[in-house]
Formats: sequence, C-alpha cells, structure tokens
Amino acid sequence: MMENYITSFQLRFCPAAYLHLEQLPSLWRSILPYLPQWRDSAHLNAALLDEFSLDTDYEEPHGLGALPLQPQSQLELLLCRLGLVLHGEAIRRCVLASPLQQLLTLVNQETLRQIIVQHELLIGPWPTHWQRPLPTEIESRTMIQSGLAFWLAAMEPQPQAWCKRLSLRLPLATPSEPWLVAESQRPLAQTLCHKLVKQVTPTCSHLFK
Repeated sequence: MMENYITSFQLRFCPAAYLHLEQLPSLWRSILPYLPQWRDSAHLNAALLDEFSLDTDYEEPHGLGALPLQPQSQLELLLCRLGLVLHGEAIRRCVLASPLQQLLTLVNQETLRQIIVQHELLIGPWPTHWQRPLPTEIESRTMIQSGLAFWLAAMEPQPQAWCKRLSLRLPLATPSEPWLVAESQRPLAQTLCHKLVKQVTPTCSHLFK
C-alpha cells in the first residue's frame, strides 16, 4: 500500500511510484518479487512511461487537480465516498437486504447513516441527473469510478496525459458513464468535492488550496 503523498514530479515522470498493481500487465507483475525496490527504479520508470505511452509534456491542473497527489488509501476512500454520495437518494430509499448488506461492506453503519442524513444538506437541491440508482453489484471499485467520473466533470477539461495518470492510480474497473455537469454547474460540483475532502480526508485538504 502506497501511503506517501505523491509529488508533481513523481506524477509526471515516475509512474512506478504511484501505479496501482492491478494496472500492471501480468508479465510485469510476475517479476516484481525479484525487484523489491521497483517503485524507485529509474529504469523501470522509463520503461513504464513507454509501456503506457505517458506523455510528460502537459499542463498540470490546480485546485481539484491535486486529487492524484494523495496517499493511496485516502485517494480511494475519497472517491468511493463521493461515489456513494452520488447514489445518496437511492441509498436513502433502499429497503432491500442485499444492497444494504453490500453497502455495509463498504462503510460502517454510522458512515452510512451520515450519507443518508447529509444527502440534502451538502449542496441543497441536487441538480437533475447528478443522483443515480444503485448498481446491482455495489463494490468499492464501482463507487470509485463513479466518484472519479464526477470529479473530472467538475473540472475544466484536463490533459489526457494527466487523466491517464490518475486512472493508473486506481484499481481496474469498468469506467463509469460520464456525469452531466453543465459549465454553469461546475462551481457547485467543485463545492461538493471540496466539502467531501474536508469531511473524508481532512489531512489532505492542504493539497486543494
């Protein structure tokens, strides 16, 4: 587990420092036991830049663009919680045992209660299409992808090279359908993201100033 903050330099030039293991091709994973310091290897970083065709010439976004600089557990926790919040209306109305049990494998009962209670308090009335029904299989990686899709929609369009690096930090999963966030709604979407940073990963809030 990568629990260090990622620097902008590492994000740009050192994919081995932040790459999620699931993102590595199987052949690469098979040799890692023989390379205990692989995340610090200049040769492997160069090879990974080539393997994933990662362009290093891009403009780094600010504000919400600090998302991939967080420690791994904080990054996944934040996006998973955002994903759950974006299904808050469906969670509030959920009465079936199976989805409730799945939800309680992701968060404890108190956190689930907070999501339900705070649903209408975070940003006031929710814009149309921001809330979605719960998927049949409620998994952490699914909620992470939902949170990621909304987070990106809350930002101005970003360089593909930066977006690709962010996706490589996360577990493998089917990408979420894009969130419909109009340009006029971006300030509200950004407010939601910043509120969740303060609530869920307060130790990382300095990154987003």
